[in-house]
Amino acid sequence: MTEYRFGHPGDEEDILDFINLVFSQAARPHHFDRLLPKVYAHSGYAPLHALAVTEGRIRGCVAVLPLTVRLHGETLQGGYVGSVSVHERARGEGHMKALMRMQIEAAQARGDDFLILGGRRQRYGYYGFEKIGGMAEFSINADNVRHALAEADGEWVAFRQVEGPQDRALRLISALHAAQPYRCDRPAQRLYDTLTSWEAEPFVISHRETGEFRGYLIAADSRITELVLVEEGDLPAVIKAWMRGRKGCAVLAPLWQRARVNGLKAFAENGRVGDEEMIKVLCWPRVLSAALRMQQAVLPLPEGTVIVEIAGQRLALTVDSSRITVAETDQKPDRVLTEKQAAALFFSPLSALMEGNALLRAWLPLPLGMPPADQF
Repeated sequence: MTEYRFGHPGDEEDILDFINLVFSQAARPHHFDRLLPKVYAHSGYAPLHALAVTEGRIRGCVAVLPLTVRLHGETLQGGYVGSVSVHERARGEGHMKALMRMQIEAAQARGDDFLILGGRRQRYGYYGFEKIGGMAEFSINADNVRHALAEADGEWVAFRQVEGPQDRALRLISALHAAQPYRCDRPAQRLYDTLTSWEAEPFVISHRETGEFRGYLIAADSRITELVLVEEGDLPAVIKAWMRGRKGCAVLAPLWQRARVNGLKAFAENGRVGDEEMIKVLCWPRVLSAALRMQQAVLPLPEGTVIVEIAGQRLALTVDSSRITVAETDQKPDRVLTEKQAAALFFSPLSALMEGNALLRAWLPLPLGMPPADQF
């Protein structure tokens, strides 16, 4: 007899042992207290996990990490799905289906606006998740630096790896991150653990002579997964300095950072935009309203109204010079969509490219995705 329940405080050691075992069997050795310290290096994580327990032994697990997302003054509550695992001898018994349903129902009961995850499209499509993407990735090599950044002065730029949770620079990093118009809340007491998730390394960027704080970056392997600058004009100098002694690197840039995307596009070898995360929207009016307001803050949107029907709910999306509204309506819809079709339309850059409605095409894709440091 299998019991499906949420974790209790006494389950924490068993949960950690279970996910370490399952993920280590599937790939390289995993030690989640080191790979994901923002969750598993602290007590209190058991209730995040929905568990399948048979005769006292965990046979399946699905966790949801709460997220608070700020979009230009609007706030969305959501959750990142992770640690999805089933013991190899218990596969095919329906544990994942039951646990995913538990987490979706719990998110709805909490009033969450969305759930998000990274995973295989068809596997999670059964639960209403669809591919989205809000990141561009640019490849930079030594030739780009030598030719396109020849005039940039990178000599003043200094990098210092953040030394631990007591590093004084974390206060500056926290304040700079909190000033960004699109961000996830990062509790100060776990900021270092957040920045070092999945073996990433955070660095302080400063002026070599004065010591002035100029920003920070997070590096993982050969990728800069997050780069936040006090002054965007420092970008060429920072990239040139970072590339010193390196043959190449990749830099991620959220699509809402239009100046950053244009700056990297000017000298990078190439760039790509993909749809790598998956989302299940639980409250369409709140999510669309927040995302449209964020989009309008960085890109003036043409005025107009589009009526969409999403899984039977009709919404009027209106943009004018003074306000954005998303409200229920009984008007005839311009588009009739399933939840998955709507997620792809509004939040995937690939779907937006193919959109035939001129007004929608000008609005899309809307920003909604999580930086790697905030993923689970």
